[in-house]
Amino acid sequence: MPYQDLFAGAAPYYRRFRPAYPDGAFELLRSEFDLDGTGTLLDLGCGTGQAAIPLAGDFAKVVALDLDVEMLAEGREAAAAAGIDNIGWVEGAAESSAASHGKARLVTAGNAFHWMDRDRVLAALTDVVDPRGGVAILAGGSVSLWHTRAAWAAPVREVIQRYLGSGRRAGRGHFVQPAERHEEVCARSAFPNVETHVFPVERRWSYDQFVGALYSTSYCSPTVLGDRQRAFETELRETLARAVPEGEIVHNIAVDAILARRT
Repeated sequence: MPYQDLFAGAAPYYRRFRPAYPDGAFELLRSEFDLDGTGTLLDLGCGTGQAAIPLAGDFAKVVALDLDVEMLAEGREAAAAAGIDNIGWVEGAAESSAASHGKARLVTAGNAFHWMDRDRVLAALTDVVDPRGGVAILAGGSVSLWHTRAAWAAPVREVIQRYLGSGRRAGRGHFVQPAERHEEVCARSAFPNVETHVFPVERRWSYDQFVGALYSTSYCSPTVLGDRQRAFETELRETLARAVPEGEIVHNIAVDAILARRT
């Protein structure tokens, strides 16, 4: 399924409500790859800049690559608002475009990596990554309700499934869990030296923030909901008021920073 179709209509919510990756993960990248303000960062599936913007000051140049032009437009506006002018926002697929932007000190990919043909992407990066660099994948930390045991999550899932069916949506289709972990795919690539660092994160949302975060996803975007969005949101807010009457939703999750280097 084309990536640009997965998040149709979600970009404004993605920019405003998508949970940020933890600062500790970026500090790890700065330390492990000796980032010093030089070289190029290639950020694949950049979204609205969740990695490109926080890391922009660590490179001379950033290439932020995504298939979704709405995401790129939001990212461009976010960078301008932050006074960042060294990011190029480029439309393209990682599989076919990753090798088109010159050498990279570091290549990053966030949660979008699981939508990609990961073997093809890593093969395309073989001659792109600087010998002192590597590939960093930031995985997890999104608004996934399908595995959490938080008490409020079950009634929220029930509302989503009443409107969108029992299977987890992914744009016009349904999500299929990748058969292999990112670490396994990296291990057979040109970057087989793999280590994973785990960052526990506590998310705290108001009702408004939580609804916005849901609308940033491929499984519950306004486009997926269509003309059912207003009724869905009304029922969701009523459900949240019963499940979390104190008004603050707490979600404990983990973000993996997977670092892959050459041998």
